[in-house]
Amino acid sequence: MLSEADVLQSLMQWAEDDDNIRLIILNGSRGDSTRTPDELSDYDVSVIMRDPEQALDDHWIARFGEVMVRWPRTPGDTGLPGWITQLVLFRSGLRIDFQFGSTAIRSIECAGAFQCVLLDRDRLSERIRRLPVSGTHVQPPREEEFIERINAFWWDVPYVAKALRRQELDYVRFIMDSDLRFEKIHPLLRWKIGIDHGAATDVGIFGRWFPRYLSRPTWERYLATFSGADSEEQWQAMFAMCGLVRELGTEIADHYGFIYPSETDERVTTYLYQLFEGR
Repeated sequence: MLSEADVLQSLMQWAEDDDNIRLIILNGSRGDSTRTPDELSDYDVSVIMRDPEQALDDHWIARFGEVMVRWPRTPGDTGLPGWITQLVLFRSGLRIDFQFGSTAIRSIECAGAFQCVLLDRDRLSERIRRLPVSGTHVQPPREEEFIERINAFWWDVPYVAKALRRQELDYVRFIMDSDLRFEKIHPLLRWKIGIDHGAATDVGIFGRWFPRYLSRPTWERYLATFSGADSEEQWQAMFAMCGLVRELGTEIADHYGFIYPSETDERVTTYLYQLFEGR
């Protein structure tokens, strides 16, 4: 795989060879001086052209290597107004996400605080409007939000036990891994990290950086919420989720002066064990 220096040189050479390209910005982790991208990190590149429709002729892609797969299948509009998208994974393992815009754009919106300007022929980078940081940063919970999230967990978790009794594997996995994990447990883990490491800690999309911030015991208890296809494993993972929610919910409530709904927890947990023992 090419080094970062080689990739940036290739981008610069491409721009120098094509006067239609007026501005190239490197976004994402590789444009952020606070992050440490590795060799698998993508290159997020915004390219401003006089005529961005020239990017529709995709012969320019070959100069970066042989394509493994790309999306969309040819450069095109993917719902981002005024931009043409081409995301490419090359056979070398290099991935570059290209976004093409026009010099007629009055403002260039970039998320986050850092971007790296690789080329700016017309001082167009002065039009960059920095968007607020993404939703991957921790924010303290509101009491109503906290109570609603906890209550929603105890409302939804019986669906898992019922589906396990009925041997409905796909339904079990949907509730556990989509609904409970990402919608109910992840917010609690984020709030826990906020308590331990401060507000605005960036935990990454879908909690990808949880291991950086969670204590080893908490991380291990979270790992216990994962299971294979075996029914017994899934029962134990469900109970592990309950234990983790109880632990995190109690700590968060104590920290912020909220009231953890212990009675709801106890009633639902008793019901879950009744379903478990009646298999």
